[in-house]
Amino acid sequence: MRQVKKIGAFAGGCMFVLTLVACSSMTSAPTIDPSVKHLQKENAFYDRNVNAAYNHARAAEIAGGQGNNGLLVHHAQIALGQAQEAQRTGSNMPLDEAVMSLRKSVEEGQQNATQDAMQSAKDAREKLSHAADVRIVESANKIS
Repeated sequence: MRQVKKIGAFAGGCMFVLTLVACSSMTSAPTIDPSVKHLQKENAFYDRNVNAAYNHARAAEIAGGQGNNGLLVHHAQIALGQAQEAQRTGSNMPLDEAVMSLRKSVEEGQQNATQDAMQSAKDAREKLSHAADVRIVESANKIS
C-alpha cells in the first residue's frame, strides 16, 4: 500500500512541490536484533574495565612490595572502581571474587597492614586475569 502526499509552496515566484511517499507492505524487512550491538558495546566496556582493574591491581601489588602503603591503597581503590564498572555488564564468579579481594586490599591498606593488602591485591589480580577470559553474552536478558 502506498500513500502519496504532495506539498506545494511558492518561493520567489516559483512553485516547489515536495512529494512524500510512504510505503507499507505485508512482508516487512528482516528486523535487526538490537541486543547484538548492545552486547558488542558491553563486551568492549567489560574488557576495558577489567583490563584497567587488572593494571591497577598490579600497580597496587608492586607498591605494596616497595612498602608504599599509600600508593597501594590508591591503586587498589581505582582497581575496585574499575571492577565494579565491569560488573555493570553482568556478574561472573571471577569478577565478583576480584571485587571482594580488592575491597579487602583497600581495608587492609587503610589499616596499614601493607603485606596483607599486597597479598589481597595479588589475589584480585589473578582473579581479574580469569575474569578477562569470561565473555558476557546474556546481559541483555538481565532483570533490572
